[in-house]
Amino acid sequence: MGVLLGVSHYTPKIDTPKMTLKAYSMGKLTDIRIRKIKPAEKQTKHADGGGLYLLVTSTGCRYWRYKYRFEGKENILALGIYPTVTLADARLKHLEARKLLASGIDPSADRKEKKKAEQMQMSFSEVVKIYLEKEAVKHKGLRWETNALNKLLRLFPNLAKKPINAIDKMDMINFRNSREFEVQGTTVKREMQLLGSVFSFAIDELSLIEISPLNRVAKPKENPHREVRISDDEIQILMDAFDFNDETPVLMMKHQTAWAFLFALETAMRMSEITSMTWGNLFDDYLLLPTTKNGHSRKVPLNHTALELLERVKGLDTTNVLTISADSLSTTFRKYRDTTPLGHIHFHDTRHEATTKYAQVMPIQDLSKVTGHKDLEMLMRYYNPTTTELAERMNRKTNKKQ
Repeated sequence: MGVLLGVSHYTPKIDTPKMTLKAYSMGKLTDIRIRKIKPAEKQTKHADGGGLYLLVTSTGCRYWRYKYRFEGKENILALGIYPTVTLADARLKHLEARKLLASGIDPSADRKEKKKAEQMQMSFSEVVKIYLEKEAVKHKGLRWETNALNKLLRLFPNLAKKPINAIDKMDMINFRNSREFEVQGTTVKREMQLLGSVFSFAIDELSLIEISPLNRVAKPKENPHREVRISDDEIQILMDAFDFNDETPVLMMKHQTAWAFLFALETAMRMSEITSMTWGNLFDDYLLLPTTKNGHSRKVPLNHTALELLERVKGLDTTNVLTISADSLSTTFRKYRDTTPLGHIHFHDTRHEATTKYAQVMPIQDLSKVTGHKDLEMLMRYYNPTTTELAERMNRKTNKKQ
């Protein structure tokens, strides 16, 4: 317990709702006296009068407090930190609290109600900011969530300004319909799922709303899965665009991007997984990925071509295999790809190509170990054989029997 200096004999008479408020004289504290107060081993309390005092901790922090009784119970109201809240400011806040008390209103309860009312009027953009600071930082997809939410706030300024408790089902329907004109259904669905996370945070953590406005709002249908294959001729066209060949030093960003594209074709690894590779996680015939998109570690087997590619980047950095970030790699890939007629090819299509290639030489359960898929149905989305390939395989099987 702290030592209450100068108030042990003092019994406030005004701190009951039944009493009328009377003006009180200047308290016992002054700015000079406050500045002279030195921290003690235990926290100390320095009275100003009428229940107002300055709490000084052993570390020197100084807090204004108002001690009062309401309906027979003792309460303490925080009035701010000195010197941000000056002596004059503290006395003014103290006076306002005493007026409430004399009117039969608990100052602490009044503050909580006002704060809740302010929160209920919190705009959607303010809720998004809190969500990003307190919830999204726990997620592996923080960068995407941040970029996606900030983009949506710019695209829908009226929604951004609207109080969170005023957003309703029609707002979300209008959002969905508007976005469907701009992007594919799969993207809209993903954005709606992200907004759902924000609303759930507002419900569970902030207690600002009780029901998500997305409740019973139909999500758009997903677009057909990509079945783009990458031919050897297309690979060569892209390598020419990157000015990359078997002799090119892997130093420049465009050359690291080309190298990553070839490495992905051999490993089915994601772009972010490739750019996060470290030499410490490389072993004789496999690469360890400590964390992946699904939250689990994965060991990626390396064939001879992948190992040869790794030899080409040794010495680029002592810790990381590449020095380019995922964002820069993505931007660089699109930049040079767009100089070719292959604008339909995405970097992620390498994962489809590699999965389809290896599906022809190993059982599906082994393939899932290579790609890291836990759901075989999802894995099948990446298996995109052409009808010609299937026909050739059928003929090979038939010919063997004959």
